[in-house]
Amino acid sequence: MSNNILKYTIAATVLSLFIPITAKGVEAKNSGVAFDLGISARGDASFGGSDEDEFVNIDNVRVELGVETDYGVGAEVAVQYTTNTDAETFDFLDTALFTDLTTLPFANEFTPNLIKVGRFLAPQDRAGLADDYGQVTWTSPSVVSKYTSENGFGRLNGVAVYGDVNLPTPKVPVTLDYSVGVFQGVENNNIGEDDEALIAARVSADVSISDVDVSLGFAGQHQDDYFGWNIDGSASKFISGEVAGTATVSGGYYNYDLDDVAYTPGTDLNEGDGFYVQVAYTLDRAFNVTDSISFSPEPFFRYQRFNFDGANNGKQERFDAGANFVINAETNTKLTVNYWHDELLDTKDDGVIVGLQFVF
Repeated sequence: MSNNILKYTIAATVLSLFIPITAKGVEAKNSGVAFDLGISARGDASFGGSDEDEFVNIDNVRVELGVETDYGVGAEVAVQYTTNTDAETFDFLDTALFTDLTTLPFANEFTPNLIKVGRFLAPQDRAGLADDYGQVTWTSPSVVSKYTSENGFGRLNGVAVYGDVNLPTPKVPVTLDYSVGVFQGVENNNIGEDDEALIAARVSADVSISDVDVSLGFAGQHQDDYFGWNIDGSASKFISGEVAGTATVSGGYYNYDLDDVAYTPGTDLNEGDGFYVQVAYTLDRAFNVTDSISFSPEPFFRYQRFNFDGANNGKQERFDAGANFVINAETNTKLTVNYWHDELLDTKDDGVIVGLQFVF
């Protein structure tokens, strides 16, 4: 894609933000069939970095189509055009069929809600499930969030079941969500072959205590000599006052075992353990840009650290600091200014990303 096309696309993206955006998806229903169409795009300008390049880039453009029927079956398809400074690709992110198991005659409160077959996001950590468009910072915590995937998008081919259980706790209601699946293995230069099955599972508990919404989760993936697991959590609370807003603290601990298979720090899967912690504050106050568009500031900070183990030793640290200007909280349409600093073994690197994403 030429630089002129990139610039024109960025300009069109900016202009589109001045069209009122109310919710993700365009829904249509006819004869017992409902369609949900979503379109998303991300673009950024990057300054600094080890190569000291400055560039404007369209990260990706994504189109998602969901189909549901009154018969308890449905499908989802998502395609994405991705471009960076080196290459351009067109990928099928999701191509899956699903069945609502709660419609079965013998279904009860312990029956899984859904079974899904095809290509889709495998059970993994909270940050991975948020995907590109659900992050608070511009990028995911990839220093520590290293779950395997076929193409870097977190999607795998397989089958999985999903469900939730309301635990009969006496004082505070607790909702337990779970997912488990079997997927086609990933061929990687430091783990198994692609004909070896990968098992992925996640369980999370959500509870509200004294107006604080808390979520705790555990996830794991296993294939041959590879086993990765993590614990993650998030807590958010609305704070009143002159600078009223919602404060959110999240983070996670990760551990990966490759059975001492050789690897290169900073690339592919890495043996070792690490953690991240992230804080954000979304102001309740909106600042008007025009009669049809406004934004709410959301400053954030995230720190990551990963300790390499096995064949190599050392660590990688990174912190991100900046602010989102949230135009639509429901869809996470926003403008982001993100400073980052990274230290990998003896190499230091930093830069600034100005990013824009819209979802409708």
